[in-house]
Amino acid sequence: MPDASQQLRAEVERLARHWRLLWRPLSVLLRPFGSLTLELVLVRDLALPMPEIATGIELTIRTAREDEIGWISEFYRREPYLYLDGGHDPDGRPASETYTKAKDAYRNRLRRGEKCFLAFAGPELAHINWLCFTFGEEPVPGKRILLKPHECYTTDAITLDGFRGKNIHAQVLAEMLRAGAAAGCHTAYTVTNIEHRASFKAFEQLGWQILGRLLCFSPRRPGHARLIRLGGSIEPLLRQ
Repeated sequence: MPDASQQLRAEVERLARHWRLLWRPLSVLLRPFGSLTLELVLVRDLALPMPEIATGIELTIRTAREDEIGWISEFYRREPYLYLDGGHDPDGRPASETYTKAKDAYRNRLRRGEKCFLAFAGPELAHINWLCFTFGEEPVPGKRILLKPHECYTTDAITLDGFRGKNIHAQVLAEMLRAGAAAGCHTAYTVTNIEHRASFKAFEQLGWQILGRLLCFSPRRPGHARLIRLGGSIEPLLRQ
């Protein structure tokens, strides 16, 4: 029988084919009205053993301090898909005001108890990632993921240029999951877009499984995103 990593890889490849052949052409037709994406809700049982991950690079991994939020926000500013409040600005605020609001959002994350993990190769920052224990902002547009006690959520992973393709994401994510288990969490979630294929290598190595599959349509005009469940459970995104 295939192991968990092979099962996840096969399922992702199947869904990617469906996206290319069916949903992506539909997303092009719908583009004047909004964006259509195929999202996966992944789950990881933290009671299962955590594999050791090799990178070939000696990393120092630590959590961020609040006085580093401005510096960290600059890296997210270059990634509109991840940047809190940076992808669009319906109120027409100037860029400086949008940036200040985004920094406040990251600072508020830390203050409510979420953790930002930083990985350094020598003096150079190589990777940033977040581990949340209460909620995560907009894993899909317009929706939070709300967490119950003993649950955690990983989000907003960035591997910096020059360090990609070296398995750093997997090593940092393993450290984050260990931290979640040490904090008393039994279950970890993450949500990812089917087109962000580089992330799946880390998920495969660490034993994540697909909990649910959904289409998300985000209208250009103000309004709520529409979620269409394609299979499995998307319950963490539906909590009030």
